[in-house]
Amino acid sequence: MYGLPADFDGRIFVGRTLEVVSFFVNQMILRFDQDISVRLEGEYSLQLDSGSEPEIIEVPEFHPELTKLLEQTVSNASSAKDGTLKIQFSGGAIFTCYDRTPGYESYEIDIGDRRIIV
Repeated sequence: MYGLPADFDGRIFVGRTLEVVSFFVNQMILRFDQDISVRLEGEYSLQLDSGSEPEIIEVPEFHPELTKLLEQTVSNASSAKDGTLKIQFSGGAIFTCYDRTPGYESYEIDIGDRRIIV
């Protein structure tokens, strides 16, 4: 559990378009335009609309609805002190990264050459 830096502003994702969702043996990568990406190695959830209940999934398990986020723009993003990062898409879906594995990396955020390990 590394957590997000106190000065991290999730709004860096707002206006970005999701271009690629990649799955590997132990990780998943969401690539956005303008050289921004999230590399997950821990838990995430996908809530398709405000009325649905988020299901927590552990990487590398694939959620079949993730492909529906491709080419959608981020409308809102927020972060919490516990390392949770929520990314809301223009279609209403909310993708959440969790930091629940003490001593291990849960996810990384790459913004150009800057890397934030959570």
